[in-house]
Amino acid sequence: MCLMRRLELLDLSENKIELIENVERLIALKALNLDHNLLRSFSVTTNMPQLTCLRVCYNKLSELDVSSFPSLRLLWVDENRLKEIKRFETLAFLETFSARDQKGGQMYLSLKHLRDFKHIYLSGNPIKTLEPIIDFYKLEYLELAAAQIKELPHKLNHVCPSIIVLILSYNELRDLTSLRKMKRLRRLFLEGNRIYDYMAFSEVLKTLPKLKYLDTRNNPFSSNFYPTIPAVASSLVHQNSYAMHRVPEEEMEWDRRDEDFKQNLEDQWFVKRCFYRYDVFRRCPNIEWLDGSSIDPKEKELGSNLLNVDTAKILKSA
Repeated sequence: MCLMRRLELLDLSENKIELIENVERLIALKALNLDHNLLRSFSVTTNMPQLTCLRVCYNKLSELDVSSFPSLRLLWVDENRLKEIKRFETLAFLETFSARDQKGGQMYLSLKHLRDFKHIYLSGNPIKTLEPIIDFYKLEYLELAAAQIKELPHKLNHVCPSIIVLILSYNELRDLTSLRKMKRLRRLFLEGNRIYDYMAFSEVLKTLPKLKYLDTRNNPFSSNFYPTIPAVASSLVHQNSYAMHRVPEEEMEWDRRDEDFKQNLEDQWFVKRCFYRYDVFRRCPNIEWLDGSSIDPKEKELGSNLLNVDTAKILKSA
């Protein structure tokens, strides 16, 4: 028992656990992983001041009271049935919060309780609006794919000036002027939205000097430029697309499919695709990855030589 009291890391994931009790007796515990179990509830009887990381993803939780974990820095609750996280305001040290794809209907979450976080993952929930969003000065990573968002807050660069990664895939966005002058932004994922006007978006791109990764596939303006993104199921399309941002094998498969697709493109669409890509290279000189794959330096060099043509006229006819 003495050894158990000194235990700092406990991983009980994937054990079909339905009930867990007396965890609070592990007074030195810093990290607890309960992912992929059958928990319908999880609570403790006394505070666990040493616990800094809690994972309870892929369970059946309908509610969670976090007031007994005052030192948490990382909280992951993806794929549950949560409608509310109780006493959320007590987590003064939390930096990373993930609550993707809750199955119990719309989860109530006050944005003001998230304002001091660095990393927020809320994809697959009907967030619908980011208003009011104020003073998210510490936020560096925001993931809101498939969140039914139609518009962004005005001057996002003022309220979220530190964002480095922004994932807004599979929403209903048309106007992206709110993204202007987000000078720290390095990764921007916008696939599956309703962007029709590339030229207006191009004006936004030129104000993002550090952008290295950009994905605009499956938008109206780019729908004929690339093959469709494969998905396991329509409800999981936003999850499936993440793999292409992180798994080399998925990127290689995309490159193969895209090369076959490109070879069979009609001339007019091939030209429009090329000039779209060349325009991105011009607007974002630090770009390294575009629409599913890393950029070939030769393509980038070719683009810089050809952009004396009026790109706007070519793209406008798309």
